[in-house]
Amino acid sequence: MALSACADDETAYERGVADYEPVYCYASLGDADCYRRPYFRDDRRLINHYGPTPRSYDRPKPPKPARLDPPPPERKASRTSDAKDPPAPAI
Repeated sequence: MALSACADDETAYERGVADYEPVYCYASLGDADCYRRPYFRDDRRLINHYGPTPRSYDRPKPPKPARLDPPPPERKASRTSDAKDPPAPAI
């Protein structure tokens, strides 16, 4: 006896709403935010969906990591530029 759970993992609900106009709703602080396409960044906050299951869409490629360069080194002042002009003599 072989397990076939992976062959058809679509639920009855997903089959029932597959032909609806796509709407994907996600929990937010105030209310649900709904989109026409899955918002994969927030897939853990998915509340409900109508239309094709979010798994039927290709996930976008993750963005490239931001390049974090160190700040430029501070320029060391030379001794001649550090020397200030002597004050003018008071006459």
